[in-house]
Amino acid sequence: MTLSLSPKIQFAIDPFATPTRETLRFSMHRKLECVFPEPLPEGYSVMKYNPALQRSFSAVTRHAFYNNPEVQSYPGMKTREGCDFLINELTDMDGFQPDASFLIARGKNPAAIILTRRIAGGVFGEIQLIAVTPNNRRNGLGQYLITKSLSTLKRLEIPHANLQVVSENKAAVVFFRTMGFQVSSTGTYG
Repeated sequence: MTLSLSPKIQFAIDPFATPTRETLRFSMHRKLECVFPEPLPEGYSVMKYNPALQRSFSAVTRHAFYNNPEVQSYPGMKTREGCDFLINELTDMDGFQPDASFLIARGKNPAAIILTRRIAGGVFGEIQLIAVTPNNRRNGLGQYLITKSLSTLKRLEIPHANLQVVSENKAAVVFFRTMGFQVSSTGTYG
């Protein structure tokens, strides 16, 4: 989905616009050998991605990233419009994998999401976005989403997974390392 907006408005809502400052990003990867899904924590339900859930994916993204280091580089992620734009762009990308992309809710409240896609001719499954709202963190939702998505990618015969993370987001870097990801390269963006 491409929106026709003036450059000033586009930058205000487009999280893919050039970052407002230079950021160091880690590319992380892991092989998908043995991946066993974690159990879903009690009181939560999981739904596979479908377009009717896009607003819920956007809401989780905005709440999860509102005070995150990513927002310092991509201020559009603080707005509903920016997050709507981001989710639309990610789900419209070539190789998007709706079968390996999920929303977790507690009752009617969206709590966490993961979006994935197939890249490099199907050799890699890329975690495009993972987000857990602040009041649902430290409940195992991130672990559940990673293992559920990776086991689905493995079942789709994708042998490797990768992701990118801002180096300043130390908690995320540590989390991804505990999930078996290793830093494979670094790059500066902006």
